[in-house]
Amino acid sequence: MISGDQIKILNRFKRNVLTSLSAPHAEALAVSRDWLTYLSRRKGRTVLMARRITDTLHPGDVQQVASVDPPSAVGHPSLTEGRVVFTVSGRRGNSIRLVRLNSGRERTLMSSRRAQLLNPAILGKHLVYVRVSRGSQGPLATGPRPLRQYLMLRRAGGHGKGHRIYRQSRHRTLWTTSLGAKRAYVTLLGGRGPQVVSVQR
Repeated sequence: MISGDQIKILNRFKRNVLTSLSAPHAEALAVSRDWLTYLSRRKGRTVLMARRITDTLHPGDVQQVASVDPPSAVGHPSLTEGRVVFTVSGRRGNSIRLVRLNSGRERTLMSSRRAQLLNPAILGKHLVYVRVSRGSQGPLATGPRPLRQYLMLRRAGGHGKGHRIYRQSRHRTLWTTSLGAKRAYVTLLGGRGPQVVSVQR
């Protein structure tokens, strides 16, 4: 959890604080057994940082994973098995990137110039993410084209945008995602309050 300029790591069962780490301007984080990743701001730049926490009493040094200049931005990280996935959005397009924290190796999993790619999560060989695009409308329409929001699933090392496993109307927003062995999960915002939806893969 983020508390001021610190990140507190809790025991997931007893909820007691295992350690507190300095993280100025932290905005979003992801934690696994061995790693902590978090977003921060530095002189207007969006920065994704990582730190090894295998030994919570003696954590590793802070590492910079990604950094972009405005108006580009790094999206919320998702972390599993020493791999962190995140989006980078800018004027010319959006991409989903993967970094192996043990080696620092980075690759782009997919990109789009028209659709917005949000909140990816990875498990094994599969990736889930939110895809947002504008629908079509008639020539006499006076308002903006309606948004189409899809929860998408594809192989992490594959090609194309994958296949749709969930669709949401414009009245709610698809947000954070998670991926299990048999099901995918997505948080809905808006309406009567936040809701987590479980979808078969």
